[in-house]
Amino acid sequence: MITGKNYSFKLFFLVMAANSVMLSAEPTKPHSANVHKGSSASVSGVKGYGKIPSTLTKSALSSTDINGAEKLIGKKGSFVGIINNIYMPKPGQSMIYLNFAKSWKTTISAAIPLSDRNKFSNLAGLVGKKVMISGKFAQYDESHPEIVVTASKQIKLVVK
Repeated sequence: MITGKNYSFKLFFLVMAANSVMLSAEPTKPHSANVHKGSSASVSGVKGYGKIPSTLTKSALSSTDINGAEKLIGKKGSFVGIINNIYMPKPGQSMIYLNFAKSWKTTISAAIPLSDRNKFSNLAGLVGKKVMISGKFAQYDESHPEIVVTASKQIKLVVK
């Protein structure tokens, strides 16, 4: 049990250390182990990403439109959804995944190469936020579409 006036500092240090380990870990494929759920902070609380009005996202696919995304493999496009969780890579893995459902297999994913991690601020703050992901559609495996995100400008927070 921690008591005394250093309690807040020690608790803050433990939380920061846990977040640091979680965000710098190395992943396998998205999605169930090492899932990090973020806070419900407001859109304005997430810095480093552009914003787009929801009226300008009408031509984007829904994150659940896997069939539509498969038709766009190799082409540029975008999709919209609420980030459910972020999968951080395990040792030997090279991608961070933004997942739009508890089961990553039911939606399109956004994949961030671990080598580009420093280009993105506060990824955990995106959990629970509606975003538009833009870029070239690719196929993760035989049946799963994704967009590889290499710049923060590919992620836009959707606002009303």
